[in-house]
This record gives sequence, structure tokens and C-alpha cells, in this order.
Amino acid sequence: MAKKRRAMIHRRLYIVLLTALLVGCYADLSPIESAGAEYRRNRSYKSLEVIYKSLFPGMQRKEIERLLGEPDYSPGGGQYYYSSDRSVYVEEQEWEVVVGLVVDYRDKNDAITETLQEFWLGPIGE
Repeated sequence: MAKKRRAMIHRRLYIVLLTALLVGCYADLSPIESAGAEYRRNRSYKSLEVIYKSLFPGMQRKEIERLLGEPDYSPGGGQYYYSSDRSVYVEEQEWEVVVGLVVDYRDKNDAITETLQEFWLGPIGE
């Protein structure tokens, strides 16, 4: 009887430990990871702002693509647009334009690289 009771206690402890471990793994997402997940789900401007603030020249393209997912548009090789759920009125164009993030992997010689060269957050439109 004592042996069964000990086995039951061990199983319960094992389940509690496993649950705590799993919760810890998923609850420990960094703000940038959370923002990336939110952006991929909803295209939210707020999450795009968080991502924008963490970008830096030289950042690996694969890391940016992992955070943002597929771009919405590319006007040419090496430059990509990621739109958001926000738009602003642009007087010069006389209409609302989507606000988004533009990332550019082209170096000063227009060669496409695998690292971020330039980026900006603002109205995007052609």
C-alpha cells in the first residue's frame, strides 16, 4: 500500500514539474518574439513599432523574415514592404496611405546582401 502511495505521489510531482516546465518555456517569450507573433497574426502597427525599434543595420535577413513573415510587396530586388493595420492621410498624394516597415538589403552599390542595410517605418506607397 505504501509503495502504491509513493508511486502516485511521484507521478503527481512529475506532472506538476512537467507542467511548470512547459509553462515556463512558453511564458518566457521576449518582447520582440511576442511582437513578431502578434504582427504575423494581425499586422498590428503597435507590434511593428516594437520590431522596428529592435532592428539594426547588419541584422541577418533570415532573422528579420522569421520575425515578420513574408513581405506584402517588393518594388524591386532587395527591398521589401511590411504593411500594418494603420493608415495616414498624405496631402501630397491626397489619399490615405498604409503605414508600414520598409527593409532594404541592398548595399551602396545596389548589390543585394543577406544583412539589413536600411529600414524605416512610415507611410508606404508608390
